[in-house]
Amino acid sequence: MGQVANPQTGEIYGPRGKEPTRYEYRQLVKRLSEGLSDSIEAEASGASEAEVRRKADPAKDTVREFVRKWRDNPRVSGDITHAEVKEALSELGEFYMAYGQRTKLTPPVRESVLKHLAAAKEALPAEPEKKGPGLLSNLLKS
Repeated sequence: MGQVANPQTGEIYGPRGKEPTRYEYRQLVKRLSEGLSDSIEAEASGASEAEVRRKADPAKDTVREFVRKWRDNPRVSGDITHAEVKEALSELGEFYMAYGQRTKLTPPVRESVLKHLAAAKEALPAEPEKKGPGLLSNLLKS
C-alpha cells in the first residue's frame, strides 16, 4: 500500500505499518509531557524519592520512544511540539549529566522544563470530538 492521506488534515503518511503516524507522535507527546510533568511536580512538592521514581517510570519509556522514533524524524522536526520536547529533554539531560541523576532539579531548571512541556502539550491539535455510537452499533442494538 502506498501513501495514505488524512481526509481531514490532508497530511500524508507513509505505508501503514512501516512508519509511525503523526497520530502516534501526538499521543506520545501528550503522554511524555504529562508523565514527565507529573514526576517533576511530585519532586517539587517534596514527595519521597520512591514516589517520584514511581511517577517517572512511565515517562522514561515515553522518552526512550521519543528518542528512538522521533528525535531525528524529518516528518515532525518542524513541529513546535518537537522543538519544545527536545529542549525540555536537553535541559534535563544537561542538568543530570552535570549534577547526577538523583539530584533534585533546581527551581529555574524545573520551571524551564515544565514550561517547555506545557508548550508542547498546548501546541498539540485539539482531539476530534467523539461522536455518538456509529450506525453499526445502532443496528446491533436493534
